Amino acid sequence: MRRGVATVLLAVAALSLVVAGCGPTGQASPTPTVAVDTHPSTPPPFSPSATPTPSPTPTVETDADAKKHAYDRMLAYYKLRDQLGQDPSLSLDLWKTVAKGEPYKAWRDVLDADRKSGTRQVGFGKVTRAIVSDPATTSGRPTIKISACLDYTGVHLVDKNGKAMPHGTKGPFDLTLQRYDDDWYVTLERDGTRSC
Repeated sequence: MRRGVATVLLAVAALSLVVAGCGPTGQASPTPTVAVDTHPSTPPPFSPSATPTPSPTPTVETDADAKKHAYDRMLAYYKLRDQLGQDPSLSLDLWKTVAKGEPYKAWRDVLDADRKSGTRQVGFGKVTRAIVSDPATTSGRPTIKISACLDYTGVHLVDKNGKAMPHGTKGPFDLTLQRYDDDWYVTLERDGTRSC
């Protein structure tokens, strides 16, 4: 894009020199000006003599890249859920950066209720195993399913008085992630069917 803009600007400058040289003799030629592109994200003005710059080809995510990206987003989902449970100063609006639909609403409600009651989480869960499916299309969206084993045995909840409450467990979970315009989001989370 920058190269195309620079080429157009140089062509305009050269043309203005030629035109300026064709004026009546004895008159001073005007000093040519060259514009500098200070906003590379702004498209250049339309010029009928300019050669059109081809649009960038959208990057297509390979199946392997999609699986890795979805797996990383699943890890981010659990890490952020733990962080939101531990730190009531973090905005619950952050939750919408990793979840949509049912998991977004359900966990946001749980986290909000915990905060109102003064309950907070201590420790982080661990994903001990994950099986990532090949991408498919569901309702017109790229979709990946992940069967994960989570270990929350090192995690506990404390009430507003600091008293520990039973919480930590191990178990399988099945997640569905779907790709929206900007990223993969967890759109479904259920108890898993595989053993851990």
